[in-house]
Amino acid sequence: MKYTLLILLFFSYSSVLASEIKIPLFNATSDAFSGVLEVNLTIDSNSKATGFIYALNNEETPVSLVALPTGIVLFKMSGKNVATLSSKNFNPEQGGPLTLTYLHNGLQDSYQNFNFALARQGQNWDAYVTESNGIPRNFISMFLKAYKLFGKVVGIDRITVK
Repeated sequence: MKYTLLILLFFSYSSVLASEIKIPLFNATSDAFSGVLEVNLTIDSNSKATGFIYALNNEETPVSLVALPTGIVLFKMSGKNVATLSSKNFNPEQGGPLTLTYLHNGLQDSYQNFNFALARQGQNWDAYVTESNGIPRNFISMFLKAYKLFGKVVGIDRITVK
């Protein structure tokens, strides 16, 4: 009986995951770490956001939207959170603002924020930054420029998007 229940729960969970669609949002690279960080949104059959799947070097990690208010750690190094994605006002139906908090200086434990948004247009979802002129611009790639002291990487200096 116990094993039957576990098998039913597994197949129920698997069928829920199978009905979700993975939408690529953006890729992040850096001269501070190797590899590519891929950030994807998962949506249901009605294009409603259900969570994120992030992957570093093809190792995928699914995360529910429930984790957004407290933050989703996308990348850790030497025991420190290097990049954390969060939002207090994300709407699964339409999107909303997101903050990528990144380690600026690991020696002083100082962090900075990169603000952007996800927006739904019909069945599509896109990541946007707001330009200095106030006009939103779509992006699909992000570069995290290393912050170095005496030639050693101690954090992320700035983030640029394309």
